[in-house]
Amino acid sequence: MQDLILIILSLSDISQSRAAGPTQPRIKICPKIIQGEKRRSFNPLWYNLHSWLEYSPSKDSSHCYACRHFSLPSASESVFTSESGFSHWKKAMFKDGGFKLHEKSEYHINAMFAWNEHKRVALTDSSIVDMINKEYRKKVEENRSYIKTVADVLRLTATQNIAQRGHRESEESDNKGNFLEILEMIAKNNAVVAKKNKAQGDAKYTSSTIQNEILQCLASMVRDSIVKEVKESEVFSVIADESKDLQKKEQLSLVVRYYYNGAVHESFLDFQHAQHLDAKGLSKMIFQSLESYGLQYKSNLVRQGYDGASEMYGGQPRELAKLSDTRWTCRALACRNLMDRLPAVLCVLQNISTENHGDRSIDAQGLLAQIDLTFIGLLATFRKVFGNTKVLSDRLQSSSVDLAMAVDMVESLHDTFQEYRTETFSDQLWHDIVETAKQCNIAVENGEKRSQKVSSSLGSYALNPKSSRFLQDDQVFALGEMYGCNHEDLTHELHQARIILKRKAESGAVQLSSIIDLTVFLEPYQEVFHELFRLCKIAVTLPIELFSSKAHSK
Repeated sequence: MQDLILIILSLSDISQSRAAGPTQPRIKICPKIIQGEKRRSFNPLWYNLHSWLEYSPSKDSSHCYACRHFSLPSASESVFTSESGFSHWKKAMFKDGGFKLHEKSEYHINAMFAWNEHKRVALTDSSIVDMINKEYRKKVEENRSYIKTVADVLRLTATQNIAQRGHRESEESDNKGNFLEILEMIAKNNAVVAKKNKAQGDAKYTSSTIQNEILQCLASMVRDSIVKEVKESEVFSVIADESKDLQKKEQLSLVVRYYYNGAVHESFLDFQHAQHLDAKGLSKMIFQSLESYGLQYKSNLVRQGYDGASEMYGGQPRELAKLSDTRWTCRALACRNLMDRLPAVLCVLQNISTENHGDRSIDAQGLLAQIDLTFIGLLATFRKVFGNTKVLSDRLQSSSVDLAMAVDMVESLHDTFQEYRTETFSDQLWHDIVETAKQCNIAVENGEKRSQKVSSSLGSYALNPKSSRFLQDDQVFALGEMYGCNHEDLTHELHQARIILKRKAESGAVQLSSIIDLTVFLEPYQEVFHELFRLCKIAVTLPIELFSSKAHSK
């Protein structure tokens, strides 16, 4: 019964009978999903090439009308006849895959033959077939409309938090309960509902068992929508708490907090009976619940608000990248990694220089002779230059870039290069050179400035436009370090973001007053400000209990 209701509620947008014909909606803009390196979607022009093709907007998937309605009983199920359908748009028009591969299958050829025969017979004896199909379609539409009405009434009583059943629900009762009374009220102005209410047996779909099944289906649809939004948001927090039900049994409620479509959402996800109330038991229960819904807590869960939580941390190694003659962006990564790993590189070269391997030792000695303070200075300078230009290079290669965004980024880079002439930039560059030289035991002149101590606070205030610490490097870096951000990329993104925000503010185009405003502003630029946008999403995702003893980092 539950499967039947799900089909009626969520799969009614593709053909349900032979007489319906292929469902081919002419949608101008179909949903785009990332497949490979591009965002791809269904193309309605494919209908012209494949008459059997039909498309489900609710599932964003394609199906085969012929195989679904005319396949032989012995034919095996394929993705084009399954509930989920085919949605790998990248391979849709491949010569040896997708639609063309499906057309070559034996069971599809048989189904197409049966469909063509069906159309031929229908043309010769259309009057009887049309009459039967008309009555059948009318019956299907009536049943579908009635089930949706029953579901709407149940949803109303559930959202209004009112009782559904009455004390006595017989025909003689003056008050049959909210559910039946509302349904009878609708029947006064709806002939289909009035007809069904007079039916006998289970045809009414009003029993308590069926009510619970429909409510469970509606709950599953809502939960699926929440899970989909959380997955698209990527980062999320969980808020969990224990309470006792009417039977005095401990139960755990689980709420997810996430950023989606310009707003922060706190959505209830699950109820579970808590058998163990210690930290280990609660953590295990929550993680199992998240796994059951396909939520990647190990990489995307940024905060847990519940009693007895434990902390988890992780990191990623970095390697020296190989240079390419055609991809100049690799120079930025090469400069960054070489500067960060320069002490280790010097150690390796020193070991090689003492080996008895002729040319190999001589080459190592030659490289060691060139790595001095001047070399480090040039390395630090090109690291800055290539790092800033890489941001613009990556953005200009994006398929979603428009002229306005490109102009903003080019002008921002120009302003950045102008700041290279300032004393502030020179001091910061000299500081980086000195620190690297010290690590490599290379002599440095006196007079370097004392480095400032970086705050260890959470740093989310630095993302608040109303804060005096808005977008300050040390504050943002503290937050970025907690959540594994790439320090090099975040440095460039912060600099570019400050310039763009300043230009927008001076022109009056943008007035930011909260972290949400900053997150919404950065969302169209998220491919450029990937690390900063991710930190903003994390900041707005953190639950209110952030500063209490019950909140714990991932």
